[in-house]
Formats: sequence, C-alpha cells, structure tokens
Amino acid sequence: MSQHFLEFNEEYEKEKPVSSFDLGIVDVPLIQIVGTVGRYRDFDKGLNAAEFVNGTRLRKLREALVQGVELPPLELYKLKEHYFIVDGHHRVVLAGKAGKKTLKAHVIEHLPPGNSFENLIARERSEFELKTGLTDISLTELAQYEKLLCQIREHKHFLSEREKREVSFKYAAKDWHENIYTPIAARIEEEDILSDYPDRSIADLYVYISDHKWMESRRKGYDIGFSLALQHFHRYKSPEKTLRELLKDLFSPFITRSRRRKIFQERTGLRDIILSDEKGYSKLQKQIAEHKYYLSQRAGREVSLDEAASEWRYEIFEPVRKVLEEERFLFGFSRKTPADLYLMLSDLKWFESEKRGYDIGFAEAMEEFRKQRHDSRSIRERVRNLLKTLREYLVEREKHCGEGAKTGLSSE
Repeated sequence: MSQHFLEFNEEYEKEKPVSSFDLGIVDVPLIQIVGTVGRYRDFDKGLNAAEFVNGTRLRKLREALVQGVELPPLELYKLKEHYFIVDGHHRVVLAGKAGKKTLKAHVIEHLPPGNSFENLIARERSEFELKTGLTDISLTELAQYEKLLCQIREHKHFLSEREKREVSFKYAAKDWHENIYTPIAARIEEEDILSDYPDRSIADLYVYISDHKWMESRRKGYDIGFSLALQHFHRYKSPEKTLRELLKDLFSPFITRSRRRKIFQERTGLRDIILSDEKGYSKLQKQIAEHKYYLSQRAGREVSLDEAASEWRYEIFEPVRKVLEEERFLFGFSRKTPADLYLMLSDLKWFESEKRGYDIGFAEAMEEFRKQRHDSRSIRERVRNLLKTLREYLVEREKHCGEGAKTGLSSE
C-alpha cells in the first residue's frame, strides 16, 4: 500500500478514462491499493496515520475477525493497475497488519484511452482480468495477455474433459493460475532471475518460457512439459548453467535493444514497436517519412517527424495490428511480433499493388492475407512462397531498369 495515498479524482482528470465497467468480485493485491475516492483529506498521510489505525471501527473489525466473521468485500475503483478505496479503508489496514496479500473486492474499472503504449497494455490487462478474474499478472509487452488467454482456453478444455462437465472460463483460469502459472513463477522468483531483467516482470519471463516450451514441443512432436522446459533449453543448454543464464542466452536477442532499433526510437519517439529482425526498422522509417510528406501536404505546413510518427502509429499501424491480433495471426509465427506481421502485410500490400497497377490498400491486403491463412498449406509456406515470388519480381524489375538505363530509356 502506498504511504501517501492518491486522490482518485485527480488521477481521473489526468488519465481521462473513456468508459467504465463492472469487474465483479475479484481478489485484489493489497500492494496495488494506492488511493481513496473522495476522502483524501482524511488519509493524506496514508492509511497508517495513528488517529486512524487506533480507531474504534478498527478494533470492532479485529474482534469480528477473531470470532470468524466473514467481512464483506471492499468497494474499489480501478484505474490502470491502481485501485482506489470507495469503502473499506479499515479492512485494508487490518489486512495489511495481518500480513494478508490480497482481499476480495467489488471493483469498477475505469478504462483509459488507447493513446499510449502504457495505456494499450492497461487496456489489454483489463480485458484479461475481466475474462479471468486474475488480478496479479502484470505484463510489459503488447499482445502477451492473449497468449495467456490461449493457455487458459486449452486448460479449460482439459478440465472439462477430465471432470466430464463444462467448466467456466474463470474456474479454469483459477485452476491454471494455481497449478501451472504459480509454480513456474515461484521458480523464477527463487532463482532471482528478474535481477537480470529490471524492465521485465515475472509474468513476462513466464511467457518467454512458455514460448520456448511450445517451440521445443513442436520441434520434437510431443509436449515436453514445463518441468523439462525449465531444466534446459536444448540448443542453448550447458550442464553448469542456471535457469537465469539459460534465459539470458535464449532471449537476449529479443530483449537487448539493437543499434537500428535505438536509432528508430530516437528519430520517431516510438519505443514500443519491436521487430525480431532489426533490418525492418528502415522500412518503418520509410513509411513514416512518406506519411510525414502526406501530412505536411494536407496541413499546408511542415509536420515534424515526431508528429508524423505518432499519427502514423494511430492512423495506420495500430488499426492493422489490432486486426492481426484479433484474428490471432500471431499464433502462426512463434518468434514474430505484431510489428513483424505488420511489415509482412505491408510487403504483401506493396507486391499486390505493383502487380495490379493500383494501391490495393490494407483492407484488400488483409483479405489476401486471410485467404493465405485458410489455404490448405501452412501460412508459413504461403508467406515463404510469396517472398520468393517477390524476390524474383524485384530481380526482374532491376534487370529491366538496368537495360533501360543502358539504352537511355526510362524503366517505366
């Protein structure tokens, strides 16, 4: 709990939420309760003010707990990852003194606009918590919550088969959390792996390990299980290496910022667009430069690169990324990021436009992408063939351009 409580109304004005919805009764981590609604003056020094802690109300609640009386859920507002107390200040104090980690609460969430990387993750987390009732999983990268939801869907199917009844999604989520996620998270914490990744969370590392488990299982043709995935990462393993060292070997290429990525970030201010192949950043910079020219023409003034990058992201990149994630294209490419798929779609759009003689737009390119996805051949094979065809086309075009230059004729 925060020593100095925040005032909900002030935070609300800063974030300007666009909607709210009822999360129902959920378990809330006490450490995330950081403020109050409308009673800031009473708790400007936090919940540990002496005149509050020693109050009559607190003593009565303590007596009720000793007698085994179940206390009602808290009433909380949620904004991003923070919770604000509407009703239940004394119960929060009592729980903290008793060493409790979580409390049941009725939560109303206020959803921030999707105008920043931080807010986009907050919105994904909100959707995850609404579907699962799990409130203690914090991820720092976009599109990762969907991977966890996929695991829970599979776990739900497994439980339904085992119990010979249709279990609810939240029931499956709770069982998954207790029997799959928590043991792996505990192992990560025991080895203090996070000290090597100060900008990542335990849940981030859990997803990395899950990805490795999936890749190795697919390669071997059977599910290797988390235990084996934790013990070694076959191609990266040496007997003396700890789990921390194995993770560093396996995921450093994805976590360490490359030189080209740094240049892209410095020039555009876009720090959350991650590519698995750093060469792709030059393509994104070219798109943003073209968008800058378009915006400058439209506005009748010179638009800055930062402004153009921001507009490009929210007018072009984000709508496409959202569709790619909603239709779960990412699951066909275990080592790819949403930005990788965006570039693949951009290449397809360019190639089809060149072939047809007009700009087909992202909507039509997406239809072509869907056709390839549902083809009897794997999407990986389809994209490989597409890129091969694209390379052949470019070679022919370059050859044609070269011949035109020799004769003094235009290549067009």
